[in-house]
Amino acid sequence: MGAFLGKRLDCRPASKAMDLKQLCYNLCQRTQSANHASEIPDTAFDLLHRLLDLNPFSRITAAESLMHPFIADA
Repeated sequence: MGAFLGKRLDCRPASKAMDLKQLCYNLCQRTQSANHASEIPDTAFDLLHRLLDLNPFSRITAAESLMHPFIADA
C-alpha cells in the first residue's frame, strides 16, 4: 500500500498479531475500568477498526462515522 500512496510504510509486526477487541480488553485490564470491559459493544470495535484503517481510500469518513450504529444508536 505504501507505494500506492507514494510513501514507504514499514508494518513489520514485532510480535504475533492480536485481534483489536482482544487488545482493547487486555489494555482495560491494566486500568480500573477492567470490570466494565465486558460492557463494550461489538459496534464500538467495528467503528474503531474502520477508523484505524491505514488506507485513506477505504477508511471510514467523518460523515460515515456519524452514521455508524455505535454513534447513531447511542
